[in-house]
Amino acid sequence: MGIRYYAYPILASDIDLARRDPVGYLNSHPLVDDDKPYDEQLRLYLDKSWRDLQELFTVPHCSPAEWGMDLVRGNVHYDSGFAYQPHYAVLTPEQVATVATQIARFDKVDVLAMYVDGGRSHVRETGRIRDYTSYVGHFLAEAQKFTAACAEAGYGVIYTIG
Repeated sequence: MGIRYYAYPILASDIDLARRDPVGYLNSHPLVDDDKPYDEQLRLYLDKSWRDLQELFTVPHCSPAEWGMDLVRGNVHYDSGFAYQPHYAVLTPEQVATVATQIARFDKVDVLAMYVDGGRSHVRETGRIRDYTSYVGHFLAEAQKFTAACAEAGYGVIYTIG
């Protein structure tokens, strides 16, 4: 199973409400239409690639550092043993527009460079660079589409890592 990432658009007028009570807001999310097929809904699922995207958005050869990091910043907080609390974050429409512009500059070549030049030695050692590049490249493209659509609509974003 593992820790996964989900993001949803939010109305600009709901930013404060979502920040005060992210769980409550997600449970009554006004922009998620459960009557639509899942693949037609405006939402973002990054599976476990959010960690790799954190690394991609902070790779040393990129300038400025941390392009797009606001979309994936954070981690779960461990209580004891295997128990953890999810991380929630809310981005304003202005932040979403900035992130959309920033992450549009990345492509699979940047993902590949991250694995070849970066600290993910287990990827090189297992010889699975192509698999990892394809996996993270897919979710990078999904993040680009999602943030562009949210920015165009003037939406903010609420996301959870957990």
